[in-house]
Amino acid sequence: MAKWGTFRWGTAKYGGDILWLFCRNINDVLNDTNRLYINYTDLNRIENRMREISDKLNNYKIENDIITKTDWEKQVSTNIMTNQPIKSQLDRIRNNLQTLMTSYYVVPKTPAAPETLENLTIYKINALEKILYDLHVLIRNMENSWVYMGSDYYMGGVI
Repeated sequence: MAKWGTFRWGTAKYGGDILWLFCRNINDVLNDTNRLYINYTDLNRIENRMREISDKLNNYKIENDIITKTDWEKQVSTNIMTNQPIKSQLDRIRNNLQTLMTSYYVVPKTPAAPETLENLTIYKINALEKILYDLHVLIRNMENSWVYMGSDYYMGGVI
């Protein structure tokens, strides 16, 4: 089961910025690795990715409306984390994910959205981040397939 960060709560968790993280596995659980702990850096990364994807889709007239919180921060009070997401925030994140999926397209290999983010497991968080990654790749592929005015083509290739 994924755990909300305790003493591992912080930016030093991975030793640098992580763009996409959806490879948590049973070895992380058995070995109690840092990737097992979900903290404010993970929440900010996930919500920032959602905002980026939403903004790109809206710019391309693929309308969607999501609400994100991108200012999660470490708050400790007597060694207890006080800034953990509550059920309504987890529901909002899950609803945002569902909105993005239905607004655009997902490939058949994309995992299904978790039914709930309560009792968060490594499998649920992996699915959430993999869905965001797949959406990002689909949008990037769409952008890369465009032909711009002024391009010259000869026998199916650009000259």
